[in-house]
Amino acid sequence: MAAALASLALAAPVLLLALGAAGCLSARNLNKRAAALSVALVGAVLSAAALGANASFLIIGVGIAVAYAAIATALLVRVQESYQTVEADEIDACDLADEPPEPRA
Repeated sequence: MAAALASLALAAPVLLLALGAAGCLSARNLNKRAAALSVALVGAVLSAAALGANASFLIIGVGIAVAYAAIATALLVRVQESYQTVEADEIDACDLADEPPEPRA
């Protein structure tokens, strides 16, 4: 019984990490990508805790996750102000429209 609980204690955070990574790769909205990556970071820290990582490494991991969330929020606000959208396809279309045409040889 104890072995099953130990494997479950590791499987749940790894599943959280995988779901966050999959959500980050599949989302078109930048807000959803940032949230999914935050979920993946939490899963990574919980996985390290389940594997018995040192407390100082866990605190550093949480600090990195919080710093990522703060920077991502600031960048999302900046993108929203610049492009009036947070959809990746619309941002790519705006960038493509703003680029000058390449000269033909």
